[in-house]
Amino acid sequence: MHRYTRITYIAWLWIALYLPGALPGQYIDPFFPSKLYAPGGYEIHIFQNYYTASRILDDRRQFRYSFYTVYCQFLYGWKESWNIGLDLKLRSVARESSPKISPFHALYWRNSGYFRTTDAEGYFRSGLSAVGIQWKWRPWSFIDNLILHQTLYFPTALDLEGNEETGFLDWSGLSLYTRLYYDEAIAESVYLFVEFAAVVENIGPAAIGVANGAYQLSTPINLIMSWYPWERHGLYVLVNAAPQWYVTVIRDGRVRDAVYNTYNQYGLGYKWTIGKRWLVEWLWTRFYSTSHGLYQATYNMGLRYFVNPL
Repeated sequence: MHRYTRITYIAWLWIALYLPGALPGQYIDPFFPSKLYAPGGYEIHIFQNYYTASRILDDRRQFRYSFYTVYCQFLYGWKESWNIGLDLKLRSVARESSPKISPFHALYWRNSGYFRTTDAEGYFRSGLSAVGIQWKWRPWSFIDNLILHQTLYFPTALDLEGNEETGFLDWSGLSLYTRLYYDEAIAESVYLFVEFAAVVENIGPAAIGVANGAYQLSTPINLIMSWYPWERHGLYVLVNAAPQWYVTVIRDGRVRDAVYNTYNQYGLGYKWTIGKRWLVEWLWTRFYSTSHGLYQATYNMGLRYFVNPL
């Protein structure tokens, strides 16, 4: 009896998830970043990024720094060549040194302030760190697969960069992300996606030279090669390079220090389009930076619900 019940459940699951993929006219182009939603179309996207870095200290204790960032995004088709939307950025940070540390402590969403014991120290901090407005548009109507996407983030608190008691959660100033997307089919079921970006973080008095402080500049480049062996299932490899400069200034606007701290990533991902409205994505990357001696990696998952009337 139980065996046949399980078979029945599996059959219904197959009908709900796989049968819609076999019906004509329901498959959505896999490259969402380089497409716009038609007027009235929209998407709700929850993207989770978990970055963790660790190394062994001189006293044999382990040091680990983990950031868990969740982006809750809404994008709406306003006009044929314009999409607009909102973005909520939630973050949890765990910074610890101890004989043994779990790599996933940032998942706990704690706020402890700094703690110090005989064999451990660090802090946990979490919360809503920024609210963003985004606009996405096609700068040249004769190139359908070239899209410009910008997001301006407003901090949700004045002390996000923290102090000796709270620790760093996010930047206390504005941040502007400018991305240029392009994709091209290079063979049957094989696609190349390219992203060029310019990112300015912690835009505030220091960035315009009227106060002491710092801001950060980076110019990431992403290359993604995707292969769709089945209509709704895609595999891809990611290569990322991001030159980055951390700029410290003094009150008269002079640059006191500009630290070059580039990073790059190499990753493997999988996409699954479910029915007419859902997309699930997983991505793992090995992360490298000029912070020597650190083992770094990211774990990513995205869930997207989309409606795109054509």
